[in-house]
Amino acid sequence: MYSFYIVFTFVVSFYGFIAPTATVILIVIFLLQYWIDKINLFRRYASPVDFGHDLIRWILKMFELNILFFAAGYFLWSLNVHFDSPNNYRSICIINISIAFIYAVLTFLVPPKIRRKLLG
Repeated sequence: MYSFYIVFTFVVSFYGFIAPTATVILIVIFLLQYWIDKINLFRRYASPVDFGHDLIRWILKMFELNILFFAAGYFLWSLNVHFDSPNNYRSICIINISIAFIYAVLTFLVPPKIRRKLLG
């Protein structure tokens, strides 16, 4: 189920600039899926499978990587929509992608204790 959440979050982040209602639809889908999973967990599956803390940390890192997908999607789709955008608009988008990329590198390469000190 984690892959379901990650894939849909990445798709909505990348295409959310074109279809803003996709974000609202994703929130509704996640709420419905939460209640369905809760019912299945308590009524149908008595003992859930323990995947451990490593999988949960990996999933949280993937959600943090979503910032990079959102910045890249916004930049790519804004270039296709706004042909007459000024040059400083493109430079701001490139700065956003750079910041998101640095954050993604920090998320995956720097240990959590050091990252908390760096990011506050």
